[in-house]
Amino acid sequence: MKDSTNNHDASSVASGERIPNIDEKYTEDLFEQQLNDSLMQEDEADSVGISERRQATQDARYSFWESFISYAFDNPEFAAHFKKKKPTQGRWITFGVDATGCHIGVVLNLRRNELRVELFIRDDRKLYFTLASQKEAIEADAGLKFEWRDVGGKNSSVRIENHSFTLSSEEERHKQFDWLIDVILRMRNTFVKYL
Repeated sequence: MKDSTNNHDASSVASGERIPNIDEKYTEDLFEQQLNDSLMQEDEADSVGISERRQATQDARYSFWESFISYAFDNPEFAAHFKKKKPTQGRWITFGVDATGCHIGVVLNLRRNELRVELFIRDDRKLYFTLASQKEAIEADAGLKFEWRDVGGKNSSVRIENHSFTLSSEEERHKQFDWLIDVILRMRNTFVKYL
């Protein structure tokens, strides 16, 4: 395992090595790039020799994120709370909240037709357990039921999934975007009270 003062690359994240602590002030964009690099490596390992399918998947993700970002930032409340992102070919995009070490992440899994929104807590189990001890109040405040995930000495998350998404039409895509915006804002507005 590397010393926490060393530089960490995407392979460190993928191999489960400790990510530097919050005091080292990793930026949201660097963190997002590390996650996307790690997830892209998983994709490459899963689809060796199937480059056309991989490219089609990456193109579909880029199109989804491009459309979502454009749609979301037309919402004044969303635009007021988050920094606009560039589209990516990755499965993951993050939005900062008013706390160091925490981000709201949106994960797009095209294979399973799954969207996931989560509060991602980097390397701070104490914060995770502080939040988890207030689980009922947080869920009541947000009006959402979360899956609480502590993964040991690594990152923790509080997440919600929507398994019913399809990208068959613009109308369906806008329904998914509305769901995402609603959940992201509810999570942001709730968790900032507890962070």
